[in-house]
Amino acid sequence: MRKAFLLVAICVALTFSTSCKREKRPDGMPDIYPCSIRVVQDGKPLADAEIAIVSSDPQIARFPCGGITDANGIAELKTMTFKGAPKGSFKVVVSKVEWINRPSSYEEAQKNQSEGIKEESYDLVDRKYGDSSTTPLKIEIQENALEPIEIDVGEAVRVSREDLMR
Repeated sequence: MRKAFLLVAICVALTFSTSCKREKRPDGMPDIYPCSIRVVQDGKPLADAEIAIVSSDPQIARFPCGGITDANGIAELKTMTFKGAPKGSFKVVVSKVEWINRPSSYEEAQKNQSEGIKEESYDLVDRKYGDSSTTPLKIEIQENALEPIEIDVGEAVRVSREDLMR
């Protein structure tokens, strides 16, 4: 019985000590709140898209925030490595790229080059959404967001990125 009590006490102490540890946030980092974005394309969830939110406030903009959408098109936002996003107004940048023959190592790249295999890539979201200067997408993040903020990136596209690969 004494051993069981000691084991429970150790487990409680370990749980308490690990749950009390908090990563130190950088100086000047704003308060962040749980927030998610749901991306829709052609009326369906868009999986594996990269999301970034961009603030015009230089104090907030210096702390990158974004995420990657899951199978339901939902990205849980993180500011740097911390779960959540600062409140305020943001532009939303969305991109998704399909890669073909993309080497995973230097050796594979050398082999592909010697065999004449070309790497190809395609934008699967209209490029206007992939740049903070051209995206029309804007969101407002509140402290108590309960549901994902939904954004629509229009029709599905598949546009070669050859002009960007030169």
